[in-house]
Amino acid sequence: MPERRRCAAVIAACAVLAGCSSAGQDAGSGPRDVLTRTLAAGDRPAVPDLTGTSLEGREIHLSDYRGKVVLLNVWAHFCGPCRAEAPELDRIQREWSARGVQVLGIADDSSRTAALRFQQEHHLSYPSLHDPAGKQVLRLPHGLVSTQTIPFTVVVDPEGRAAAVRIGTTSETRMAKILTPLLPGPAKAAGKPEH
Repeated sequence: MPERRRCAAVIAACAVLAGCSSAGQDAGSGPRDVLTRTLAAGDRPAVPDLTGTSLEGREIHLSDYRGKVVLLNVWAHFCGPCRAEAPELDRIQREWSARGVQVLGIADDSSRTAALRFQQEHHLSYPSLHDPAGKQVLRLPHGLVSTQTIPFTVVVDPEGRAAAVRIGTTSETRMAKILTPLLPGPAKAAGKPEH
């Protein structure tokens, strides 16, 4: 009997480590969405200024995007779910950037060449920080997210604090529910008081 329990535990652990590869796990947000966590404004930890070079070799600092809502998406070229969500993230960058959203990838690849090829194949319009040893990812606030499973996305509010975390694949529809409350409304954007 103990052997059977141990086998079940191994299978459960493998399922968690495999990441989110099922499309059904990204089917909307609601009380059953245990893979997305949002944090109240008073509970948001500061995200450190992740720094490094992009896949093209340009220096990147998370603080360059202060004042915007940033989607930090951790991915790798060999990750099937990462491939599935790449078009969604690119759509968010293209369609939400004018509203103050920036997607910033973090490529967890030992090979810069393979990661750059992934970026080019998917025509990604947002930069990705090359983090082959995972040093930048490990700087995220302790307990915010398990860094053992990819992909995952951390939504950083305009003040540089973690506002939400998504484990596994994401989509524009799912992110819209998180992004919209973090963005200024038309009255705020125009500098007019709200009534």
